[in-house]
Amino acid sequence: MAAEFNARLDAIPGIPKSIPRIRFLKCAVYTVYDYKLGDVGVLVEEQLDPVQYKKWNDNKGGIKGKAPPGLAAAAPAVDLATSSRAMAAIAESDEDEEEGDEDDEGSSPITIKREDVPQAFSHFSYRLSKRKQLICDLQGVLDESAVPPMFKFTDPVIHHTSDSGRKNVYGRTDRGKDGTDDFFKTHVCSELCRMMPRTWIR
Repeated sequence: MAAEFNARLDAIPGIPKSIPRIRFLKCAVYTVYDYKLGDVGVLVEEQLDPVQYKKWNDNKGGIKGKAPPGLAAAAPAVDLATSSRAMAAIAESDEDEEEGDEDDEGSSPITIKREDVPQAFSHFSYRLSKRKQLICDLQGVLDESAVPPMFKFTDPVIHHTSDSGRKNVYGRTDRGKDGTDDFFKTHVCSELCRMMPRTWIR
């Protein structure tokens, strides 16, 4: 889903490389022999900078980092109305676009902020999975040295809405439909949320 999100983000005319893309850390399980415990499995992944580590949303609808300290100042909103690429594109709505996502044509210029990206990804995961899964509890670091900048996320939660009523399909933090409902109780769609499900014609 992260790869599909990045591909769709790249396809939107006028989205600059200063808007971060996302990836989840790859991890591995090493088996280590301990003389007291025997073989022990150890989960290993890239170490993230604990000073830069933030949680952008949680698995109960909480939004922490609506405007993370230092993030908004270092990354001003991008005005897509002044971009030549944006002017040469037409957005067509997908058939399954949700109610309430209509554009207000002729309204204020479109702006995208870096802190919109994690929330938009959670919403996107719900749409891409045809409303069956929502990826949240997005936490990690924003690597601004990467080109483009990259959100590096770890330890996500997937809320799975099961037709058969199965619970905790993705572990004990999977709250199913309740978790998804809690996310949307606090989620406010950004311009990026509204742009992601569309097909762009240059």
